[in-house]
Amino acid sequence: MEGIAWIGAGVNLDEARKMALYTIKGKKIAFLGYSLTQPVEFFAGRNRPGTAPGIEKIFVEDITRARQEADYVIVSFHWGTEGKNGVQSYQQVAARKAIDAGADVIIGHHPHVMRGIERYKSGIVFYSLGNFAFASKGRTANSGLMVRLHFSQGKREAELLPLDVFHRRVGFQPRPVSGKQAAVIMEHLNILSTPLKTHIENRDGRYVVPF
Repeated sequence: MEGIAWIGAGVNLDEARKMALYTIKGKKIAFLGYSLTQPVEFFAGRNRPGTAPGIEKIFVEDITRARQEADYVIVSFHWGTEGKNGVQSYQQVAARKAIDAGADVIIGHHPHVMRGIERYKSGIVFYSLGNFAFASKGRTANSGLMVRLHFSQGKREAELLPLDVFHRRVGFQPRPVSGKQAAVIMEHLNILSTPLKTHIENRDGRYVVPF
C-alpha cells in the first residue's frame, strides 16, 4: 500500500461509508464519497463489497457525524447522465440535503462533461468537473477542471483551474491551460452556471467563485 486514502467504496458498507480525515494548517477536513449510478448491485452491503450508496438517510447521517469532527466537510457524488450538461433534479435535491446536513463543498463526477456550478447557503456544488485522467476522444469532453479551495476566517473561495484533457493531445496527463483557451472553457462553464445563478469571476486570468 502507498498510503493513499480512499472514500466511497470498501469491502462492506461500513468501510464504504468511512470518511478520510486530514489536518491541514490546524484545520480538520473530512472527505466522504457516494454513488447514485446504476446498477444497484454495485452498492456495498453489510457483507458485500461495493460503493457507498447515495441514499439520503445514509449520507445525511454520515455528513452530520463528520461535521461534529471536522472544520470542513467535502462530499463527492458519482451521478448524472453521461454526456449531458444539464443538472438533473435529483442531483440538486441530494446536493442541497448534503449541504443542509453540514457539507461545505459537493464535487460531482460521472457525466464526462462539465456541468454548472451552484452556490447554496454557505456551500458550493460542482455538478461535474468533466474528465481528468481519461481517454477523452470526443470534442464534447475535451475540457475539464481542477478546483483549488480557499478557506479562511470569513472568506470562502473556489479557484477554478481549466484543463485540456483531450487524449490525442495530452494522453492520460491533464494539462492546465491559460489565456484564450482557458477563457473559452470558462465562458462555456459560465453559460452552464447561469441557470444556477452563479457567475465565475475573471480576476486577471484567475477564475474564482466566492461562496
